[in-house]
Amino acid sequence: SMLQAVPIIMLGMGCQVQVPPVYSGLEKRSPPRMIATLFAVACMCCVIYSGTAIFGLVSITHFRTDPREVVPGNVLTMFPTDDHLAAWMRTLMGMAVTLVYPLLCI
Repeated sequence: SMLQAVPIIMLGMGCQVQVPPVYSGLEKRSPPRMIATLFAVACMCCVIYSGTAIFGLVSITHFRTDPREVVPGNVLTMFPTDDHLAAWMRTLMGMAVTLVYPLLCI
């Protein structure tokens, strides 16, 4: 539903405030150079997010009992609660969300 997409949309709108500082940090400022920079960043984000998604899906296949079982939106819920590696992943994810929020508000 649309209500579930609101946080993602708001996060995307919050990231737009980062564009002017990036443009002012370019050595030879020009619109084509800025477009190239934004394109490179978008490509890097796609590669990182795709890699994370693939490795996340591959890692949870060990914990699925039925291959037809639906993978939840939050793959961290598929890991056992007593798994130390999963606890570290949950901790790092919480730290990342906590530490990136102030940067989006600057």
